[in-house]
Amino acid sequence: MTEDQARHLLAIIKAQASTEFGSIQQHAGTIDRAGDDQDRAWVMRVMAEELRHGYQMLHLLLSKDWSHVSGGVTGPQMVEEILSMTTGNHVLDAFNLDYDSFMDNITFAAFIDRVGKYQLTMQKVCAYKPSPTACRPCCARRRSTWRRASSRCAGSPSAPARAIRSRT
Repeated sequence: MTEDQARHLLAIIKAQASTEFGSIQQHAGTIDRAGDDQDRAWVMRVMAEELRHGYQMLHLLLSKDWSHVSGGVTGPQMVEEILSMTTGNHVLDAFNLDYDSFMDNITFAAFIDRVGKYQLTMQKVCAYKPSPTACRPCCARRRSTWRRASSRCAGSPSAPARAIRSRT
């Protein structure tokens, strides 16, 4: 991999890690506003999957020496920077918004997470093998998130995912 390619890949990994942890921060503020236990469980599942993928991205930062393309910043320093980010200073603006209501979770799943799916799909063809390996399970989780968001938008808060699946 050329130095320029490595620099771009590092930027992608750092942005991805930031978005995963930013999403957790956004969702955490709405758990108590969920309409029922099923909605709370759905948000907790989203947060757990974001955490899993965030840790995969941190592992990528720690498993290779990026100092030649990071201006001398070490993997542990990059991880500390990402984990210390709060809403308002994440890499992508979509993860710098405070969620005002539980409906923001639904909007996230319907729009922002869908964009994330396409971003992850593009990473599936990355020549740096650990990156696409980390992205595959996240695409599957996003399909589940969309089904739940679709059921909420359709006015059916307790519609099972299989009913949503049968309509598509």
